[in-house]
Amino acid sequence: MAYIGRTPEVGNYSKLDDISASFNGSLTTFNLTVAGAAFTASTPSSLIVSVGGVLQEPEGAYTVSGSTITFTSPPAGSADFFAVALGNTLDIGTVSDGTITGAKLSAGSVTAGKIAVAGISSNTNYGQGTFTKHGFANIQSITVANSSGGVLKTLFGVGS
Repeated sequence: MAYIGRTPEVGNYSKLDDISASFNGSLTTFNLTVAGAAFTASTPSSLIVSVGGVLQEPEGAYTVSGSTITFTSPPAGSADFFAVALGNTLDIGTVSDGTITGAKLSAGSVTAGKIAVAGISSNTNYGQGTFTKHGFANIQSITVANSSGGVLKTLFGVGS
């Protein structure tokens, strides 16, 4: 699949280059690189950063923007540095219609609370059985029956 921009680095753990040679006690902004090439961190939380042997808190001790890290306090000139990039998370976006099958759902993942009662019409046959919608004031129920009319399950929910 082609990407516009950077290809996602999912789970690609990388040790960032040492930037401690640039620490002088007054600078707070530094360029991030891996093997000499600019490294872009998606969020501060995707990095484990240590300055002077102390782990730094993302957002509190430093922020990132593109391939730049900015510390809230300038690191001491004698401080050592290491950072590990944990890889970026991958947002899969919205799943296309018709792509999720029953085999992809884990047992028990569809509960009564996840079934939209309003979207089911009464006595609709869905292949292996029939869903029947019943309305009682503010309580809705759905009866799931097999093809011979035997009730398999009745689900209740509050709704209109």
